[in-house]
Amino acid sequence: METKRKVKPVAKILNERCDGNPWCPSMRVCPIGAIKVKESRGLIMKKVVLEVDKTKCTGCGKCLNYCAHRAITIN
Repeated sequence: METKRKVKPVAKILNERCDGNPWCPSMRVCPIGAIKVKESRGLIMKKVVLEVDKTKCTGCGKCLNYCAHRAITIN
């Protein structure tokens, strides 16, 4: 008899929708700090690329409520 492992839901950032705000409210509101800056671009007007640490993310969805661009999904 096969047992299926449950896959826990985690956040995913859709970079094509993200505005690259270095003070991203979703990143700041994450209770466990699972959203981090992957890279930073620009000299004057900084833009960042964010990523989710899948090992930390619990899929709570709190970040969804703070993303004005709907650039975060829970899968």
